[in-house]
Amino acid sequence: MKPNREGFTLLEVVVALVLMGTLVASALVSMSAYKRQMLFSKQRIVATRLADEMLARWYELNQGPPTFDRGQFESNGTWLWRTQPVGVRKIFGNDVTVIRFDLLGITAYDREPVLFASVELLQNQVLESTPRLASP
Repeated sequence: MKPNREGFTLLEVVVALVLMGTLVASALVSMSAYKRQMLFSKQRIVATRLADEMLARWYELNQGPPTFDRGQFESNGTWLWRTQPVGVRKIFGNDVTVIRFDLLGITAYDREPVLFASVELLQNQVLESTPRLASP
C-alpha cells in the first residue's frame, strides 16, 4: 500500500524559503542602488543650475570667472566651487587661457566632496605660468 502524501517535505519548504530569501535580498540591493542613483541625478541637476547662476553672475559683473579661486555657495553650505587654469590654447590665431570651473557637493554617502559638474571656460588674457595645450 502506498503512503498517502499530502503537503510538502521539509526539504522542499527549506529550498523554497532559500529561493524567496535570495529574491527579496536582490530586490532590496537593487532598490538601494536605484535610490542612490536617483539622489545623485537630482544633485547633478541642482549643481548644473547653481553653476549656471554663478557663471551668469560673473559675466553680469563683466569680470568673468576668477582664474584660480574656490569657495562655497552662500545659499547652501554643502556645495563648493573651484576654478583653476588648465592651459593655453590657440583659437583662431589668438592665445586664450582655458579655465576649469568645477562644482562639488558633499553627500551623505561620501566623506570627501564629489564632482557633480565641470565646465571649461575660455578667457582672453593669458597667464605666463599656464601650460600650452595642443590644439584640437
